[in-house]
Amino acid sequence: MQGIISPYPLCFENNLCNNINQNDLRTYNNASLLYPTQEKYSNAVIYTDYRHFNEQSTNVIKKMRRTVFEQRRYSTADGQEHILSAVFFITLTVLWIAVLGLRVINKRVKLSFIIIGSMLILWLTARCIKWQINSPMIERQLWYSYYLFQFGIATGLLYLTSVTDKPSSNKIIPLRILPFIVVELFLLCLIYTNDYHQLAFSFYNGIENGSSEYTYGIVYYLSMLCIGLQTFIVLLWLIVRSIKSPNKLNIFYPVTFFLLIFLYTVAYVMRLPFAFEGDMTVVITFIILAFMEVCLRSSLIPTNTKYKNLFKNSPLKMEILNNYFEKEITANFDYCLTDKQKDSIINGKNPIKLDENTLLFSEKISGGYVVWQDDISQLNKMYSNTKTTVEKLRATNALIRKEEKARRKYLQNEEKIDICNSLESEISDKLKLLSRLPEKMKNQNNNSLLTVKAALLLCYIKRRCNMFFIALEEKYFSSDELSMYIDELGSFAEYSKVKLLCTNNGNKKLDIEHANLMYEFMYNILDEATQTKCEYIFARTEISDKEISIKVISSTKINSNIFDKKFMISLEKSGGKIIEQNDDDNLGIWLLLKGGEKQ
Repeated sequence: MQGIISPYPLCFENNLCNNINQNDLRTYNNASLLYPTQEKYSNAVIYTDYRHFNEQSTNVIKKMRRTVFEQRRYSTADGQEHILSAVFFITLTVLWIAVLGLRVINKRVKLSFIIIGSMLILWLTARCIKWQINSPMIERQLWYSYYLFQFGIATGLLYLTSVTDKPSSNKIIPLRILPFIVVELFLLCLIYTNDYHQLAFSFYNGIENGSSEYTYGIVYYLSMLCIGLQTFIVLLWLIVRSIKSPNKLNIFYPVTFFLLIFLYTVAYVMRLPFAFEGDMTVVITFIILAFMEVCLRSSLIPTNTKYKNLFKNSPLKMEILNNYFEKEITANFDYCLTDKQKDSIINGKNPIKLDENTLLFSEKISGGYVVWQDDISQLNKMYSNTKTTVEKLRATNALIRKEEKARRKYLQNEEKIDICNSLESEISDKLKLLSRLPEKMKNQNNNSLLTVKAALLLCYIKRRCNMFFIALEEKYFSSDELSMYIDELGSFAEYSKVKLLCTNNGNKKLDIEHANLMYEFMYNILDEATQTKCEYIFARTEISDKEISIKVISSTKINSNIFDKKFMISLEKSGGKIIEQNDDDNLGIWLLLKGGEKQ
């Protein structure tokens, strides 16, 4: 407040000059015995190189700070260095953001990096401008804006954890970020109005007397708590990813980063010289850039740097073209597109037939197209086999019709005609179903299931005819022979990867009506299993004196609604029933018939 550089004039006591002379001290206008006369004084140094003098004078501030006061040895010490450091880190951040498009494939992850990088650039820019402003009010507002950028960086990191390795959704802002955004907006309002209440920063000498000396208030600590909480959530997320990563040393990177941030922030708030005398903006920017680069290189955050090599080594025949149909990346693709095919790709026509066994597919992507070949030789082979099977089925149907016609011609009397009519009524539904299968095979590409269904139908019709004619001569049917019939059905079902294991409790005699019901029950079970991709079926026939049962356990649930009305009516007339069972977590269905073994 007083002294040589004081802006106020010094007020001396009266006769001060006399008192100075009496003490052998020299005044500005009187000589003293202890001092030479004014004329004997001369310049100690005469400057001849004024350019050198001016160059050295521009560095006097940083030289005084570093060599005399021993301060700011590892940080910027004057305005020139402040600007150069800001320009350097702004350039570094811009270049880092520019190459993200070549390294990050997820658009939302890329957006989070752009948010963080933009906040760093704006923070450095505001810091650079702040050093050039002479207005205390504008300088304080730029200083307050630092916390806007700190909130943006913390929120950007939290947003990164919400979009990495997660499918895209319609939510622009994830729910976990919304509460933090609301709190941060409220705290920013308090920080920007700090001049009126000083709840964030309290200035020792008041706003009007300068803002270099201050202490922290409750709003500042709440802001640091909000930023720290978001940072802690990011730390936990990175630790979990590090644990799941094949390289367990990845956990070292996030822990080190957050430990550095925490220790530096605490040291800065406590105003320890090595932290407070440095530049917090530059230090935080360097740590964040280094940390995100390490996360990218250690695969804690997924990148697409390996996709080009993966694409080239793919066994698929495909390539990526630009908008001018020039090849960018190729994998086993040596086909040259014609102009007509290029027009089809532009118009989105798929697929394009290259030859009898090859189709060409395409898809519009950003910056061009991706095209690939698909080999359909196996499909053509399957179609040829299916066509042969259909022709055989047609021939079989024609033979059956011919045999039926010959049989009717052979049977001359009414009794034999009635027998044929009875047989036809027994298998008429299945014959109609069989006659419709060839038409279905024409309209479907994959006919394997229909082929198995046709084989089961033919086997069922053949054995029902056998059992019908056996019933005309005998009253009973062997349980062993019935098991053979069921195993025969199972052998056809194996073509659709359904495995059947059928057992019984010995060779017993069955009523022919019961045998028909049991055989049709197992046919319907196997037919349903081939359609539902059932892997296995266990069936056990138990015949006692009073009851007959077939207990079926399968890998998939088989409901009782698969049986037609005609079968259910016959079952009710014989006093039988169907029960759905859950036995030890297995899916089962039982057929129960009254009346046991015949003697």
